[in-house]
This record gives sequence, C-alpha cells and structure tokens, in this order.
Amino acid sequence: MSTDKMFILLLVVLLPLTGCLDLIAPADADADADADADADADAEIQTNNSPVFHIAGIGHDGDESRSTYNSATGEEETRMKYRTYQFWFSVVDVDGNISAVGLDTDLDLEIDYEFTTDGNWSDFSYHESYGFAWSNTTMANHANGEWGHEPIYCFLRFNLMALDDNGGLTVVPYTMSVGNNQGCDVSVND
Repeated sequence: MSTDKMFILLLVVLLPLTGCLDLIAPADADADADADADADADAEIQTNNSPVFHIAGIGHDGDESRSTYNSATGEEETRMKYRTYQFWFSVVDVDGNISAVGLDTDLDLEIDYEFTTDGNWSDFSYHESYGFAWSNTTMANHANGEWGHEPIYCFLRFNLMALDDNGGLTVVPYTMSVGNNQGCDVSVND
C-alpha cells in the first residue's frame, strides 16, 4: 500500500475519534461551566409566574364633597367631589409569595397606595381606596350617541397591582367614569 493511501486510511479511521478526545483547555472548560450556570439562573428567572388577581367586584358608594371656606367671612370658596373605590379580590402567586398589593394612581407602575390584609392574599378580602379628587380626572366620552364625539365625562385612571417576591408584577388597568364635565372642576355650585 502506498504512503498516500495509508495516510488517507488513517484519516478516515482517526477523524471520527476526534470527538472522543477532550481537547479543551481548562480555562475554556471553566468558561463553559460559568455559561451553563448563567443559563440555569436565567431559566429560573424566566420561569417565575406573576401573581393572578381574582376580582369579585369593584364599585363605589357615592361621592363626598369637601369645601374650603374663607377664614374671614366663613363663606364657602370652593367645593370638590371625591370618590372612594371599593374592591373585593384575592391574589394568588403559585410559585412564591405576594410582596405588595395596591393602587398605582399616577400610572408610573409603582404602588402609590398599598393595601394590607389580616389573612392570606389568596382569600377574598375587602379594600378601599382613598378619595380620588374629581379634578384629577381626564375628559373623554363613552363614544356612543349624538354627543359621542364630545369629551363630556370625567374619567379616572389607575392600576390595581400585585408584586411577588421574585419580581413578578401584575397590572390590572382601570378607567372609571366619575361624572359629567360640571363635576370635573372645582366649583361652588352643584
């Protein structure tokens, strides 16, 4: 057999065996192990389930008027309406614990008004917001009827939020109608 043929035969036999040999330098092996650990950590972060709300009801019980008075004359100067919202809900986190539940009132995805519970968040519980001033509303409409294109109603926007111990966040946005345009402004007359 010629030398060329012998060389080709050795290549054919030895080439498949190169996968069996560990030809990686120790530094490369450590880097691969670190990459595997990082991938495992990323997998854990990605598998976090965010909290889930179960909302039984949301409503309000009328509105409250608050007035300011002239200290010298005692006459009413301004009157503002406020609305307090009432909630019945539970929050469940299947892979962790609930860290915080509350309202984001300025829509920045941060809880501004935190709710508390005496029991477990997974049990239905009753909560109330503070009184939202009608002057902090936005004009819009229900988009129906003859005046559907006119912004004649006041709408209040807020987010009901829950945060879990692994950074999972659930946001339930609400837009609530609070009255017509006469109620959106500070006034003395009803």
